[in-house]
Amino acid sequence: MTLYNGLFDLLEEVPFDKITVRGICEKTKVNKMTFYKYHTDKYDVLSKAFRAKFNDDFNKRFGQTAALFHNRDLEPAVYEVVRFLFDWCKCYNVQLRNLFTSANQMAYDIAKSMIFKDYYEYLSNAIDFSKFDVTPEYLSSFLFGGFIATMEGYLRALRSRSDLQAVEMENNRFCRFLAHYIAVSFYHPSQGAFVAQ
Repeated sequence: MTLYNGLFDLLEEVPFDKITVRGICEKTKVNKMTFYKYHTDKYDVLSKAFRAKFNDDFNKRFGQTAALFHNRDLEPAVYEVVRFLFDWCKCYNVQLRNLFTSANQMAYDIAKSMIFKDYYEYLSNAIDFSKFDVTPEYLSSFLFGGFIATMEGYLRALRSRSDLQAVEMENNRFCRFLAHYIAVSFYHPSQGAFVAQ
């Protein structure tokens, strides 16, 4: 985690475009030989850093074998899933804003892709998909697509110095809307299952 924490620290201070392998190594006191033994370049560190951070924070909050949806009311459980992802990105908003405003779109796309991969695994651990008549990939993409749009709105608000309290209230309403939509749209108590409409 040393390299990954170091990169997150650098992303608070330096635009990603200006971060170099040398800078990462100097920040973390890791020599270049060790760096290249495990990583190909700064993009490789970026992707692994976002996966490691997300996994670490998820496990700290929910544990290794979370099953958030099992034997629980659906709507609050979905809300917990959606809200965690938003809160995580809010916690690292400086790093994400750095990537989001970078001239190099690839860096932001890499981070977003890594978050999605972990989010998919996260949902797979949390949800009993046997109760759904939609695939895990569909539900993950549905939730993530809506989420990332609100997160990018939040990052734009940070950039333009908008009223963040209003933006956060709107995002929380969106999280609750998603939870309610899934609960109402996919679950039919009489059938005992979630079904596609």
